[in-house]
Amino acid sequence: MPSFMVQIVLIGVAALMALVIALAHIFAEGAKGQLRARLMAFLVLGPIIAVLAAASMLHDHVPLELSWVFGSDTVSMGLVGIVTALCLLVAAFDALLISRVDTALSRYAFMVLGVGCFVLAGAELHRLDQLMFGLSSLQSLNLVYSAIGFALIALSAVSVLAPARKWLERQRGQLILRDIHAFISWLQTSRCALVFTLATAVLLQHESFEEYSELMLAMTLMMFLVAYVREWNARGLPLSPAE
Repeated sequence: MPSFMVQIVLIGVAALMALVIALAHIFAEGAKGQLRARLMAFLVLGPIIAVLAAASMLHDHVPLELSWVFGSDTVSMGLVGIVTALCLLVAAFDALLISRVDTALSRYAFMVLGVGCFVLAGAELHRLDQLMFGLSSLQSLNLVYSAIGFALIALSAVSVLAPARKWLERQRGQLILRDIHAFISWLQTSRCALVFTLATAVLLQHESFEEYSELMLAMTLMMFLVAYVREWNARGLPLSPAE
């Protein structure tokens, strides 16, 4: 597990990169008509996410009466855990739907994602994470979370870089690139997608936000998969078993 100071550096770097990407997204050339909507998304959702993140961190270090929100050793699970599990269940359902119609490689990827989300939702509901992962494994999990966070930042950066977007547009017919293109398009078109994605990427860098960052990651994944299912239906390709 990264040391405390390393985590501070990682979250600082992630926050700086997220700020640059957010500004590039808000003030993107050719998107002046959306400037107000994009700015308001960050101004409204940003403070709410930040306040909840601060409460999550304080809950780990200061005796606050927030066990009903974040859970504790004496409370089986809090509201955050319940919502995380529900988001994972919705994500699992949508991922399995997509796996029935997507192309071969992507189909198996979404199938694994769906099963994984279902298992994690069950573990969250029964507070099995400490049993499933020993201390050393939980430390390794923090490294995985950090890597996921920077992967989200990389995808977010692609969404604001016109040359990268155009290249991905040309390559979107190739296997998994179509699904990556769909995620980038979602970041571009949804008002709150980039807010949640960047916030999740930053929060994943420090273990103090572990419960809350898991909620943010589950919500981000769920929102994308719900949007992706709608996109499939909009193409006139109902989500039924592939031939």
